[in-house]
Amino acid sequence: MKKIKVLISLLVVLSMTIGFTLSLKSDQNVLSNTQSSIIDEVSKSVEKWVQVRESPFYKNISVKSVLSESNIQPGSLSEVIFNVNEQQILKAQSPEELPMIKGMINCLNSKKPNLKQSQIDYANRELEDQLKELRGYINEVEEWNETIKVTFITDSNCNIKPDSIKLYVADNPFGGNSFVDADTCKLETAEEMEQRGYKDMEEIINKSGKDNSLCATLTLVDAYDRIVAGDYADTWTSELNSGVDRSKWKVGHPNNPNDPDPYPGEFAFSLNVQEDCTDYVSQALYKGGIPMDIYTGISYWRCERYTMTTPVNGSPWVYVSKLESYMINNHYFEQSNFDLANKGSVIFFYCYQDANYVWHPTTDGQHVVMITLNNTVTRTFSAHNTDRKKHPYYSYDGWVPYSKFYKVHFYVNGGYY
Repeated sequence: MKKIKVLISLLVVLSMTIGFTLSLKSDQNVLSNTQSSIIDEVSKSVEKWVQVRESPFYKNISVKSVLSESNIQPGSLSEVIFNVNEQQILKAQSPEELPMIKGMINCLNSKKPNLKQSQIDYANRELEDQLKELRGYINEVEEWNETIKVTFITDSNCNIKPDSIKLYVADNPFGGNSFVDADTCKLETAEEMEQRGYKDMEEIINKSGKDNSLCATLTLVDAYDRIVAGDYADTWTSELNSGVDRSKWKVGHPNNPNDPDPYPGEFAFSLNVQEDCTDYVSQALYKGGIPMDIYTGISYWRCERYTMTTPVNGSPWVYVSKLESYMINNHYFEQSNFDLANKGSVIFFYCYQDANYVWHPTTDGQHVVMITLNNTVTRTFSAHNTDRKKHPYYSYDGWVPYSKFYKVHFYVNGGYY
């Protein structure tokens, strides 16, 4: 009889334990479902914000938000981070309809009566350089990627409190947890863009007036293919908010003569270099048409696996400042600016961000990326370390005043060589 009572007691305890376990699992499922509902709600806020920001200049806007991180605290401040892919088509039916181009054209037309014909020709060449890229964007789907953080407050029942949702956009090309208020990340108005275009053309005209050699009739052919360089950069990277994904990098075999692309993504790492940004940009510049040095050694721009013990900081293929100096000294780089640096151009960052997310200038280059789109409304770059792919940047970004923009040229038939 005692055995029966003990058995019954055990069954009761067991049933209570099972019941508690099932109840606990059920509560966890409810919490998970609640989290999913919250994430869906805030993702709609992200999509709406992107739609509103882009709609003045784009149509057929598609926004896809993928959850990256979440920290949902019932009854408290919560945070969710999304990787956001945006696709859209410019509303403009021709490059001349774009506000910045309108400003450039208006400026040139207004100043023509007082310009030499050689200055007009130079200004038209610079304008055509912009139009050439822009024609490729008309009626075509464009895409870019950015990281957006959403903060909000929930009540004890995990309902989001009205008006508590706040959006922030990642703004650090080096990666990390630097976000700026999305309210400051609006596109410029058409009027502001037109004013920028007007000022850019004024600078072009003033530059030609100070340097007569710029106005000489060019018989050279620009053999650097900006589109090929930019497409290569977009192909061999990924969009991350921190770190790298080397599975997306170009991996070749430099000692294999049968490999048509013997310029490996891990090249810089084989030299014990911790960052791959310069190696990656060098690869893209080479694919665009800039010739590699025929000589070997760390003072030459050449991709090879060194067996020597000489510090690699001297190699322009892998070191930021050395790449900049090499390309300037060999007449491949032409200084540009935020507005005019187009696809296949590069940006050198002379700055760093402190623990309080404040940008400070430096005397030495810290990072380099390749510009992969400039439709005068939106601009993107791709990079390694942190890996970025078609990542948008804007005139209000804190690093812009401390950076150098360069267009790239490689002239043949008697020109720069």
